[in-house]
Amino acid sequence: MSTQDIELDRRSASGLLDVLIRASLILAMVLLCYRIFSPFLTLMVWALILAVTLYPLHQSLAARMGGKRASGLGGKDRAGDDTRAQARETLLIPINYQPQAVRLCAMAMLVSSGTTTSSPSA
Repeated sequence: MSTQDIELDRRSASGLLDVLIRASLILAMVLLCYRIFSPFLTLMVWALILAVTLYPLHQSLAARMGGKRASGLGGKDRAGDDTRAQARETLLIPINYQPQAVRLCAMAMLVSSGTTTSSPSA
């Protein structure tokens, strides 16, 4: 055999080994994913069945209610209030009631970063 044939055999064996390693890693990942999701497979199948079968009911109810989709944080609600602003106010209320220790920690962090602030108020 010539040196070219030996080199070709070495490359093909290396390529075959590379493919086998990749295939075994993919198989191991698929098996691990199956083990993780196996307790939830029946729940996922039932969720899919219910979603597909109840979709026409959802469509008819949406058409009866005016055909508008409800959005959690966007648009106007039935009274015309901006629900996004309401959510913002609800989320920002706890900031106004921070304990004094949190304010002092925040001030200490600002001072250590070189930003100056006024003294905290009670």
